[in-house]
Amino acid sequence: LIVLVSGNGSLTGRAAFAAERQIGDLLVQAVLLQAFVPSALYTWVVQSWSIAIEVLLYLLVAFGWRLAGRWWWQASLAAALAAGVALASVGDAEPFTAHLRGLTGFGLGAASFVLWLRVGAQSQLVPRSAASLAEAIVALAIVALVALPAVPVPLLAYDLLFAAAVLTFAAGRGALSQLLQSRALLFVGAVSYSLYMVHGLVQSLFLSGLAWAAGLKTVE
Repeated sequence: LIVLVSGNGSLTGRAAFAAERQIGDLLVQAVLLQAFVPSALYTWVVQSWSIAIEVLLYLLVAFGWRLAGRWWWQASLAAALAAGVALASVGDAEPFTAHLRGLTGFGLGAASFVLWLRVGAQSQLVPRSAASLAEAIVALAIVALVALPAVPVPLLAYDLLFAAAVLTFAAGRGALSQLLQSRALLFVGAVSYSLYMVHGLVQSLFLSGLAWAAGLKTVE
């Protein structure tokens, strides 16, 4: 919008609908079809790739689960593990990396759901002290994994750890899960994805404003 208002890109140093801001990619993203057009996946609102991949996965799952029948969750788990292993051999620049990431998380989520249906009721028998300890261990493991970016860790390890976190916190019996159910943190959780979706746009506008104020033509 700033580019269009300025007429010649004087406020941002960029021409409207040029480079990675093609009008065709904008139309593709507007209907969340960039998962079918990999060249449009990381343009405009980059963060929307996750929703587009989810739309694609729901379509594939609708057909895949019908074919797999009662083995649907085993097939989902196998596909997730295969995608996770494949991720270790491809770079982030590969056009289908996002698809593999989505399939890994989606498949593990489906398998975790089935596991919870089978053992979730039994989790209420776990002592609260043991539940609190398990939550603390999982939380510390996540912090350690995220805080050590220099250590090469396969993306599959992140997905497996977060699947374990979902199962651990689902019972809601530990001290951390009780804290996460506070009104303030529930609000943060409710708006977190919305913040993720727009944070790139806010950053771009802020940096463009700083560049314009400083008399710069471009913002890297």
